[in-house]
Amino acid sequence: MEALNQKLIALQESTNQMNSVIEALDTGMIMVDQNGIIKLVNRSFGSMFDLPVDQMIGTHYDAYLSNYNLSPFLLKCMETNTPKRLEMPLFYPQERMVEASLTPIQENNQQAGLVAIFRDLTAFRHLEDLRRDFVANVSHELKTPLTSIVGFTETLLDGARKDPDTCKEFLQIIYKEGLRLQRLVSDLLDLSKIESKQIPIKMEIVSVQMVVHDVVETLVEQMQAKNLRLLTDVAPLMVKMDTDCVRQILVNLLANAMNYTPVGGKVTVKVKQNKQHWLLQVMDTGIGIPESDQPRIFERFYRVDKARSRNSGGTGLGLAIVKHLVELQHGEIEVESAVGKGSIFTVRFPLDVSEI
Repeated sequence: MEALNQKLIALQESTNQMNSVIEALDTGMIMVDQNGIIKLVNRSFGSMFDLPVDQMIGTHYDAYLSNYNLSPFLLKCMETNTPKRLEMPLFYPQERMVEASLTPIQENNQQAGLVAIFRDLTAFRHLEDLRRDFVANVSHELKTPLTSIVGFTETLLDGARKDPDTCKEFLQIIYKEGLRLQRLVSDLLDLSKIESKQIPIKMEIVSVQMVVHDVVETLVEQMQAKNLRLLTDVAPLMVKMDTDCVRQILVNLLANAMNYTPVGGKVTVKVKQNKQHWLLQVMDTGIGIPESDQPRIFERFYRVDKARSRNSGGTGLGLAIVKHLVELQHGEIEVESAVGKGSIFTVRFPLDVSEI
């Protein structure tokens, strides 16, 4: 009798452990018997399909799964006694892509039901789409300057180099396209390091006025060449920051403003402080950004006006780099813009950076 009790206790412990493992799975799981009665279902399944798992045990699967068009697949799997795998879109409670693996259960060579495992592929598919778009965008961005370089080089080799004026013009174009390739590769490397957290963050107390002054000095000649006014309104703040990161953020935001502000326009750098943040703002009187494009401007290679962006020498990576650098310092960035009225990029950095 004691041996039987020990076996029952061991069996109960084993069952409890199995149930704990099943509940800990981040994949949805449901098991039904040969009559379609639900014998087991875990919380992940309930969350995935927004179903009350506590009420499902002992009921027929059709009562809960018919709305998701799953019932026919479960029935066919049991009738044919053949494992099945399928991908299916879910639109409720939110839009997702789910992979279902159905495996029949046999006992004594007889059909005893099936186990179905559901895996959320949404993030995986999203990453695949990002990778595919990234490769396509990089290929396109590289192809344009390379085509120009090869084309003008061939023309020079075919005899154009004998004309000094033509030779000089073509070499200037080749040089310009080479610089564009250099900027693109440099931005790609920077973005890769930032996204992989390979850039060390060195926080130190620095004068914001000093950082802004240094950046403005490097860009003032380019601004003057475009007949742009560059104004500053910087509060005399001493804040904790990664100087190199903030400097790169400001350079990219100013370059973006300069590229999209017509001749005679104005670009302003403003720094101020509130109770919890210090704010860095770059304002311009440029062409502005349509409201429909604003949510996507921080994506890699996203351009509102593709032709104009390339003509300005932009790589399409500047704002993506800015966003990642801001987030590395636990900051936030947002944009306010209206077509024809200019844009305001606002970066908020926390005053309390003890966790960084």
